[in-house]
Formats: sequence, structure tokens, C-alpha cells
Amino acid sequence: MTREGNYLKKYRFAHNDQTFTADQLDEQLEPIRNGSLKADSRFRQTFKLVEGPSVLDVGCSIGAVSYTLAKDHPDWDILGVDILEDSVSIANDKMTLPNTRYEVRDILTNPVNANTFDCVIFLETIEHVDVPGQFIREFYRALKPGGCLVISTPNALAVQSFARHFGQDIKKRLHAIKDEPHNTGSHLEHVGLYDVYTLARMLDRNGFDYVEHHYARFHIPLSRQRYVQLGLFETLLKPMCDTVIIKARKRM
Repeated sequence: MTREGNYLKKYRFAHNDQTFTADQLDEQLEPIRNGSLKADSRFRQTFKLVEGPSVLDVGCSIGAVSYTLAKDHPDWDILGVDILEDSVSIANDKMTLPNTRYEVRDILTNPVNANTFDCVIFLETIEHVDVPGQFIREFYRALKPGGCLVISTPNALAVQSFARHFGQDIKKRLHAIKDEPHNTGSHLEHVGLYDVYTLARMLDRNGFDYVEHHYARFHIPLSRQRYVQLGLFETLLKPMCDTVIIKARKRM
């Protein structure tokens, strides 16, 4: 594509079905390029757990995490994969560094090479897949001996998980599920909800040893669109935080 063609290209962000021009997208992504993810406790906790130098980011979306890791660790090599072509297009055009690569890939049908990566990250993605065990087994195959896996996902014990059952017409929402859009990468596609015990058990049964876990974010929902963040409760009520993050290591 020519420089002019790239300038005129439109980008669709599947998460909220918005379309951006190149300039509009650059404006949206500039904070991420400047390290804004590290101000979020969910990402800050996660970044501490990732090991290099070879990292596979499964469900990389637009490449925000891959970009941040690659910028902080220029000696690492990071491959981001996602099944959403629109997201990978953004990653390839806007979130590349010399040590990043992005591919449209379903690793279950188009697997990566075995014993290749030091670390696999699966962030805010396991809740979207209906065969989580297959993914865990594929991560085991892809990792080098002793390699690590880092997963983050909405916490089944979070206040938000309980709040969604109050103050709304539940039957109406249940009937609406059949009409929800697919391949958005949003909460509309959550088919699983996990706590730390369930995650650790799944990992153990698929060849991984638990290393550590953390909790992050604490929001109180005021409505379906509005939340208030209470950072203090991230320490006081850890098991009820929004996100659980777990690290495990491939069993030798």
C-alpha cells in the first residue's frame, strides 16, 4: 500500500465497532505508545510476571500489550496472534517495533512450533473461549521446557460478577444472547468465568505448576455503563477484585 493509501485507510476497532481514520487512530493509540498501560494495576501486575526473551501473546488484539513489552525489553522477541483481522491490521500498521510481529492465527487450527517460547501470555481471553483446556494444552506444547504461562481474566468473585444479577430484567438479557454480535472481543462474548482455584486446577491437569497469583482493579458498578473505582479495596478485599492474574510453569 502506498503512503497515500495508508493515510486514507480506515480502521475498524471490533471491541466497540468504531471506525477510525489513520490520524484518529494515532491519537487514540498515542497514550499506549507512551506507556499508559502501566498506570493500570491489571497490566502493571501482569508485566511483572512475564519472562523473555521469546514471548507469544495469544489474543493480542491491537497489540497494546505486545508493544509495551517490546518497548520495555528491546532484546525480547514478541509474536502477537489474534483471530480478528481488523485488530491485527491495526497492530501491524500502528503498533510495530523492530522486535514485534503480528499474525492473524487461530493457534488451535494453525499451531506454532513446539518448544519455541519462553513465555505465553493469555490476557483477558480465556473467558472468550469455549474449549479452554485445548488452549492450555497448546500452550504447553508451544513452551520450552520450564517456560511460563501468564493468564489474566475477570474474577468470578468480583463485585461486578454478582451485581450483574440485580437491578435488571435477567430473562430479557438471556433471550437477547442469541442476537449478540460475535467476534467483538468484548464482554458480550464471555462464555466462562473463573476464580483462582479453577484456573490453578485447570493448569495442574494440563501439565503446569502454579507459581503465583495476584488480583487487580476494584470497581463498584453504578449502572451498566458507569462505575466508580476504589483503589483502596484492591488491598483490603483482594479476592473480590475485578481481575485475577495467575502464573504457572511448564512441568519438567
